[in-house]
Amino acid sequence: MSDRCGIRAEFIEGNVLDRRAELVGKFDVVFTTYGTIGWLPELSAWAANIAAYLKPGGRLVFAEFHPALWMYSNDFSRVQYSISIAK
Repeated sequence: MSDRCGIRAEFIEGNVLDRRAELVGKFDVVFTTYGTIGWLPELSAWAANIAAYLKPGGRLVFAEFHPALWMYSNDFSRVQYSISIAK
């Protein structure tokens, strides 16, 4: 991936809740993408991993949106998918 992007980088994919000791304090940037926090039962383990993996002065890049967005059609012109609420 870094060759395709023309940058010197190491990309690691993993479960946001799993701690990998060999990665602690290793990264300048931690990236979390769409839909991550909406599916987590609680956020402390996720946040603790981000803090553990970042080098001092590192940055979190966090891209997210509200899950209600998923009920609309691709062009956002109409509600296409229903949302069921568990009782």
